[in-house]
Amino acid sequence: MNTNGVFDESHVTCARDMALVGSALFAYPQFFDACQTQQYVIPATETVEEHVFQQHHHMLLDGNTDYYENAVGGKTGYTTEAENTLITMAQNGDKRLVCVALKTYEGHLYSDTRAMLDYAFSNFGRVSIEENDDCDGFELKDSAATVTLPANVSFDGLDRKFEEKGEGEAVVTYYYKDNPVGSCEVTLEEGVSDVSSSEESKEEDDAATVEEKESASLSVKLGIILAFVLGLLVIILFFTIRTIRKRRKRRRRYDSRRRRR
Repeated sequence: MNTNGVFDESHVTCARDMALVGSALFAYPQFFDACQTQQYVIPATETVEEHVFQQHHHMLLDGNTDYYENAVGGKTGYTTEAENTLITMAQNGDKRLVCVALKTYEGHLYSDTRAMLDYAFSNFGRVSIEENDDCDGFELKDSAATVTLPANVSFDGLDRKFEEKGEGEAVVTYYYKDNPVGSCEVTLEEGVSDVSSSEESKEEDDAATVEEKESASLSVKLGIILAFVLGLLVIILFFTIRTIRKRRKRRRRYDSRRRRR
């Protein structure tokens, strides 16, 4: 990624990169003041002519058919190689979202963005960590910390991992199906030197349980295969003995007839 937007094969980015940039911008409200300005004019001087800067992000233009009331900022983009791109920041109550559309057909750029934002606002919510985690062995530095979850997922269904940042301090990150959904800095309680070790121990126990189950499953499969092989051998042996007896019986009949002659 470069500062001028001119195409270069060695300069690349992705939707996640752009989303991280957009997310960081929520810490700078003055940026959104600038974004929501419909038009800005730099008056002419004795040496420079007047410059007029228009807002080009349709979702920020009041009266435009693509206007989106929850949009608070964003940036448009286009090059021949990248085609249409759009990043949009939106806020509805305490929910803040960043939507990124890359290499999108112009006619779908704003409708796709609206659909994604509406879906996220309707199907995801923020859940308090303090109200749902027993915080055994640690204390949250930010009591207002939250995780973002799908509407039908409970806090109890999350996994958590600790990363120590120093003596008595760590960051706890919560995961839903291996996807991070929130984190918070914590202070380890006195006498608790390594919270992560208990988490790792739990993971090791879980891994051991899975290994035991897989081992038991393998034993069952081997038992079934062995039983099948033994059964097959018994059947083969049965028919072999039966065939031998029939041949002996036929041989005796043949010998008896020869004697009579």
